Amino acid sequence: MGKHLAKGAYRRVSLGKTPAPQSTHKAIPMTRETSGKYAKQNAADLSPAASTWLTSLDEKVRPKHLPEQYPRIVNRMAELWQHPELMRTYFEEIMIDTRGNRAGFSGEVVVELGSLKHHYNRVLFPLKIDVWEKIWSKMD
Repeated sequence: MGKHLAKGAYRRVSLGKTPAPQSTHKAIPMTRETSGKYAKQNAADLSPAASTWLTSLDEKVRPKHLPEQYPRIVNRMAELWQHPELMRTYFEEIMIDTRGNRAGFSGEVVVELGSLKHHYNRVLFPLKIDVWEKIWSKMD
């Protein structure tokens, strides 16, 4: 049996062994623009589809720092945007470090990703929420 922890102590648990969520939808394959290792990137690495997608976004949520710093992420988002389950999974994948070795995003990129995710889940493809969720959201 394992050791007992002192009251108030916490055991560190790695999420690295947690299996990835299984989707019932067919995955969209990575394209040449969004696959592979990227050492240095710039906005010129944006695919034409990603550029079109960016200009289609409402100016209030259109990211400015994300395409400059992470064009491969913007390319992938443009591919997944019309597929809610896949896009929501991608938001989770890029915003939560399950490997424990990622450097993380700058604050400005985190804010842009959060705004995009909120816009996506509340305006474009609203999630079904129960009555209690609606009540609590009004209290915020």
